[in-house]
Amino acid sequence: MFEAGETKAGQPIETEVPAELAPRLARYLAEIRPRFPGAAAHRALWAGRKGRGLGGAAVYGAIAARTRAAFGRAVGPHLFRDCAATTIAVARPGRVGVARDLLGHASLATTNAHYNQARSIEASRPRAEVLAACRAAGETLGDE
Repeated sequence: MFEAGETKAGQPIETEVPAELAPRLARYLAEIRPRFPGAAAHRALWAGRKGRGLGGAAVYGAIAARTRAAFGRAVGPHLFRDCAATTIAVARPGRVGVARDLLGHASLATTNAHYNQARSIEASRPRAEVLAACRAAGETLGDE
């Protein structure tokens, strides 16, 4: 549960932890988090080494560092949000409201305006098909 003061939109968010993550999160909370200095003195989920919870910038940095190490490119939390909204919109267009709820937006218009890239993807498909057909026919394109 994220309280209203902890979210960008000022709306509380209550969500379930996915089943595959629940045991890992439970272990972190029971065994790992308590080892951090000062962890009992704050409510932050992610404890830092200096006796305080990790703030937004530190969480962003940790995610960027981990994704850079894994994929060769840093991926920030907002791109994960963008990908989630777009994936839902492309895979299940009739259920795009799920993306609004997942991202904690009060309005679907906010989700569509800032995160849903499905229209751009759909618009690019015919162009990609034309380019593929030209290449298959041996035609050169631009400066190829």
